[in-house]
Amino acid sequence: MRILRRKSAGRAIPVSERVFRALLLAYPASFRADFGQQMTQTFRDQLRATRSGGASRVVWLWARTLSDIVSTAIQERSEEMQGRGSLMLCAVVIGMAIAWVDSRPSWDDTGITAGTIFIACALFGAISPKQAWQWALAVGIWIPLYGILHSNYGAIIALIPAFLGAYLGAGLRSMAFPPPDRA
Repeated sequence: MRILRRKSAGRAIPVSERVFRALLLAYPASFRADFGQQMTQTFRDQLRATRSGGASRVVWLWARTLSDIVSTAIQERSEEMQGRGSLMLCAVVIGMAIAWVDSRPSWDDTGITAGTIFIACALFGAISPKQAWQWALAVGIWIPLYGILHSNYGAIIALIPAFLGAYLGAGLRSMAFPPPDRA
């Protein structure tokens, strides 16, 4: 029985470490590049120290670790996005304006609406390619929301030109200005 416990405890460290590394994806890439290895080593050391204390100490370590990851990852992500806040607000306002025009009873030109969404999302995707999906939602979600509120569930297809535009803009930006190679 004691041999089984030692074997399972030995396997628990690599599994816990893999789960911890996966949780580090909650942090921005730049933060992970700067601190990820050190955080993993610290967690590994803490895990080894709790190993002799039994399962309750490991559970306590995971509880502290998870609460710390949630709070600090949110803080790091919000600091990273602070510079893009006004741009995101602009995307939301443009999306709401397009939806407002599209909701007018006298407006009946779906092609222009779809084209406007596509172009707006392509521009935002080209400005900040890493957030292409966020631009697509910020601009394109308003027509589907209005449609769903008025029992028009088919309005969800308005997201198609939004995502196509955002990812096309992001792709064109990365082709025109490829990221530098990391050595």
